[in-house]
Amino acid sequence: MEQTKPAAYSFIAICISLLIFCACSKQDRLPKWLLGKWKTSYDGFVITEEWTLKNDHLSALTIWNDSGKKEFEHVQLFFEGNDLIYQIKTTKKNMQFRCTDYQSDTLKFVNNSNDFPKQIIYVRPISDHMSVWVCNFKGDPNEMRFPFKKIGSI
Repeated sequence: MEQTKPAAYSFIAICISLLIFCACSKQDRLPKWLLGKWKTSYDGFVITEEWTLKNDHLSALTIWNDSGKKEFEHVQLFFEGNDLIYQIKTTKKNMQFRCTDYQSDTLKFVNNSNDFPKQIIYVRPISDHMSVWVCNFKGDPNEMRFPFKKIGSI
């Protein structure tokens, strides 16, 4: 009985170490280049997006401001298995988009069952400028482009 205690303690220590390693490695794989406060305008709206790091995910608050009337989107970016998930929550609906190639400079999040958009694309910033757009397909005439400029760091 006494010999099983050290083996059990070793097993528990290994499990805890693996959990800590997995949590750290997922955080390390997140696109931290999103962190900070970004601003753009589109069709009369001033849009700000502020990204912060929270434990094992990135979190953003997107504010669409049209002459004082504001609409909010809450975004979370996290790993589900090996896929990076982009989750948007608004007052009207919740959507999830999946990115399987999160190591490139372009993150393409896809949800083909969503009406619009089916794709959300973020391109790694150059200096303090980042390109973001939403569309249903390449060459979509309804594509919306957002040239964000970084206005603050976290």
